[in-house]
Amino acid sequence: MGAAALYGLMPTIYHSQAMGNQETKAVQMGGRMVENLQMLSAANVNAAVLTQLNLIDAGQTGNTLTFTKIPLDEGSRYSPSTALPDGTGVLTITPLTGGAVKAKVVISWTSPFGSKSYTTGTVVGGYR
Repeated sequence: MGAAALYGLMPTIYHSQAMGNQETKAVQMGGRMVENLQMLSAANVNAAVLTQLNLIDAGQTGNTLTFTKIPLDEGSRYSPSTALPDGTGVLTITPLTGGAVKAKVVISWTSPFGSKSYTTGTVVGGYR
């Protein structure tokens, strides 16, 4: 009876473990993006500079940028599209007063329990 109950829980345990691993990867990728942005001055948080640094996907303009298939991270399988099922990354840049910018990072993927996302962000001050 105990073995039957344990075997019945195995799919739930597997799905919970997979979801935990996916959330960990999303948190690490989001934290890495925030750390990279914080090393820049507010004037350099734009599509042109971020493309040159290989922090976002190539060929973008505007304030909503994707970082789904970053060339350097694709090789190490640390890009959202390779590390997470149906993974995508979106960076939204919003200018603030005083020359600062707000950066919002959203990483989305499909988990065993449906669509999931992780959101984080930072403010890069205009004082640098």
